[in-house]
Amino acid sequence: MKKISIVSSASIVLSLLLLAGCSGMLSTPIGDLVESPRKYDGKHLKISGTVTEKNSFLVAKYFVLKDKTGEIRVMTTRVLPNVGEKVEVHGRLEEAFSLGDFSTLVFIEDRKEE
Repeated sequence: MKKISIVSSASIVLSLLLLAGCSGMLSTPIGDLVESPRKYDGKHLKISGTVTEKNSFLVAKYFVLKDKTGEIRVMTTRVLPNVGEKVEVHGRLEEAFSLGDFSTLVFIEDRKEE
């Protein structure tokens, strides 16, 4: 009887440790970023979804990333992904423009050192 409870306790502890370790691998829902941007200020995040649009201007490149909770513009320095492509992006949330109650958020992708 003691062996069973020790094994059960060990399984529970191991499961909790695995869940805690994996939490950094989970994507933040885009809707959460849009609804509560201050909660994510200054934090390194991961988002994922499907590219719905891409644009390149003189010095700025961005694509729109959409998941089941919302969508956001992602500023990048890399080659733009194709529309319809599923991507994962690491970076930070920033307010790009604000006027009164209106503000525009962008997700700035981290530069990968090559």
